Amino acid sequence: METTRVYYFKKFKTGLFVAALMQLLILTGIINAQDTYTIKGVCKVHDEGELYVYLIDKEMFKTPMKGIKKLVYPITNTNNQLKDVSFAFHNIPNGTYAIRCFIDENGNKKLDRGIFGPREPWGMSFREKRLKGKPSFSDIKFKAENSIIKKIIIIK
Repeated sequence: METTRVYYFKKFKTGLFVAALMQLLILTGIINAQDTYTIKGVCKVHDEGELYVYLIDKEMFKTPMKGIKKLVYPITNTNNQLKDVSFAFHNIPNGTYAIRCFIDENGNKKLDRGIFGPREPWGMSFREKRLKGKPSFSDIKFKAENSIIKKIIIIK
């Protein structure tokens, strides 16, 4: 009789452990799902080419024209008027980010640079007005802590 009780007690402990583990995994999944956001924005462009939009964090800021997530949009603007191109990054975890973008006019999939800076139109998520000189991450950062973050970036 004693052996049977020990056997069922071990089974009960194992089942209890598995149930607790499953609940923990489910709760973690629910918490993580609630901590993701959508970052939407508009790039205002005059030029033609491919628009590259990068979502970056502080670490990715150090690597030119790379990002955590990348969006690419073909831009045809034959009359050279200001055109709005909407973008959205979905399922972004809570954190501090920035956006940088450029228009690849010659199709080589990179931002061409000259002696005095970029040769192709570019833009970033500046917090206030466009800065002179090379921006730092703190100049362009924002926090993803609301359900939808909206950014307007002017590509020049």
